[in-house]
Amino acid sequence: MPEDENIPLAWLDFKLRETDENPEQIYVDFIAKFPNTPDIAIAWIKFLESTNRFSDGILEIEKLSTEELLSPSLIELHANLLYCNNRFDDAIASLESIDSATLEADTALATRVTTNKSLYETETALFSAELAIRASEEINGDLPIATILTTKGQIKIVLFEDQAPNTVANFVSLAQSGYYDGTRFHRVIPKFMTQGGDPNSRIGAIGQPGSGGPGYTIKDELDGDNLRKHFAGTLSMAKTAEPDTGGSQFFLTHVPTPHLDGRHTVFGRIVEGLEINREIEKDDTIVTIVISNTRDHEYNPEKIGEANESTSSESNTKLNSGRKPTLNSNE
Repeated sequence: MPEDENIPLAWLDFKLRETDENPEQIYVDFIAKFPNTPDIAIAWIKFLESTNRFSDGILEIEKLSTEELLSPSLIELHANLLYCNNRFDDAIASLESIDSATLEADTALATRVTTNKSLYETETALFSAELAIRASEEINGDLPIATILTTKGQIKIVLFEDQAPNTVANFVSLAQSGYYDGTRFHRVIPKFMTQGGDPNSRIGAIGQPGSGGPGYTIKDELDGDNLRKHFAGTLSMAKTAEPDTGGSQFFLTHVPTPHLDGRHTVFGRIVEGLEINREIEKDDTIVTIVISNTRDHEYNPEKIGEANESTSSESNTKLNSGRKPTLNSNE
């Protein structure tokens, strides 16, 4: 650890990101050596944010003194952490705690606050509608449940059969057949999403992970009333940039991803295990997916271009290649 108090932040950032040491212990050691250094706490919270530990970051901020909480950079960070956890009203309130004099003196800060507040307000309205739908669904209690057993833990998901019946039928039928058993999460982007469902991701499989599928595609379900949105903990279909190219691959969001609304079919939400989803790393495995609480009918999806037994693996790969949600609206 450095002796010079002018470089602890850079050293702390390096230690947290580039070593295998316990990050909590690294932080405790730095605080002990450089007490009364608020920037170290901020660096720690930024590290938590970068590693999907949004809830931990919020708790760390709430431990800080009132004086430290007046820092605009910390307020912005707090607001973003709240946003990542679908706490949109709280995120707005956090930004509004920055006093007007500070905003007038810093035009760049004022621009960021205005932009983010507008985003949070939009998400607040959308989430209010989402919560109303959820309340109705909980009363009815008749939606299928998917429990994804992973090597990191269990993720329980409610499937949106009312808004995306064919996508749900496809997912349920594949899960019940054991299709997903032993597949791995082949694409994980922190602060974005976890992607899996590709048979090419299995150990020993032939084909590039991310390019595989069931040998057919299904139609997007992006129309109709109560179209579901991409909040933190959303289950959605992976696809190419072309319409109706989803197959078996899916993704689970870490944070709200509104740029994907209307582009990917949302067909479920995590009700237990959001933090497990955020902890998943590339090549973690889906042990199996257990389906329960199904409705009284067969789950047989309508398929497009289903391959027959004579279809070559090369043509099957072409049919199912390149499915992934984009990180931002410009991709």
